[in-house]
Amino acid sequence: YGEQKVITKPAAQAYVREQGQVRFEKVCQNCHGEQGEGKQDMPRLAGQPADYITQTLTNFRNKDPKRQASVMTGITASMSDEDIHAVAHYIQELEL
Repeated sequence: YGEQKVITKPAAQAYVREQGQVRFEKVCQNCHGEQGEGKQDMPRLAGQPADYITQTLTNFRNKDPKRQASVMTGITASMSDEDIHAVAHYIQELEL
């Protein structure tokens, strides 16, 4: 995936994008990069479809047994459905 061309899709509503950007900058960018480009052993997020990000973050938050060892379980524990929705839609419009 990391080598594929990023195909972005804009968030449906500006306020969702803004909420997602605030949350991304606070929670995600330290590990995943300022533009979601990924770092060292952290995956690229930029351009990932919102549905995929939503499902993945929800699985982490809900402590999916396949993902329990991940640091993301703790990071997503306090994220609401609204937070996840906003971050997912912000991420899908990030370009490299």
